[in-house]
Amino acid sequence: MEQKTLRELITEKLDARSLNLEKVFFLTNIPRHYLENILAGEWHKLPAAPYARGYFKKIEAALECQTDELWDLYKEEAEIKSSGSSDKLPGNRFALKGNPQKWLWAGVVALFAVIYLGFNAYELIGIPSLEIHNPLSATVISILPQYELRGKIESKDKVFINDEEVIADKEGSFSASYDLHSGLNTFEVAARRFLGREATMIKQVIYQPVVAEDVQK
Repeated sequence: MEQKTLRELITEKLDARSLNLEKVFFLTNIPRHYLENILAGEWHKLPAAPYARGYFKKIEAALECQTDELWDLYKEEAEIKSSGSSDKLPGNRFALKGNPQKWLWAGVVALFAVIYLGFNAYELIGIPSLEIHNPLSATVISILPQYELRGKIESKDKVFINDEEVIADKEGSFSASYDLHSGLNTFEVAARRFLGREATMIKQVIYQPVVAEDVQK
């Protein structure tokens, strides 16, 4: 039996659950243009693999797929490769050969670079600190159509909410307001450091607008 393409499998799952991309957007909060790129097979327009995998996990949950079912197909079709020893560029046989004084200075510079990195390793590659002050719990209910996310990072780091950068002040505090759609709203908050790792937190806001009947009661 011929294996289905990623597009065919997603389309089949959407039809089976009477869903469309708009409903998947509401269920996953993945930016619409990334959903369109995935369905169109435009892999070069997707973010880096770690973020793309997170999106596929959310889609798999929404479509009730098996674990990594869509992600494995994506890797096959996108031909994701990791760097290896075969990726080295050929040497330049016309390059000028060693100057002892030049190599001495290069060694001194390299030594200072190692010392600097040793004292500043945490600043460059440590795990960022991320605090979310609003909401405090993982899931909250709101009756208002807008919700403000607030938190704090270290001033040297950057913060992203659903892959869009939010500017923090000089002390690292940040806030951003969002229009809520009825039902579940998911926000992925990530603190990222230059040359370093990232810290992420997922917050969910369930919007339950008050109707006239509820007010009268």
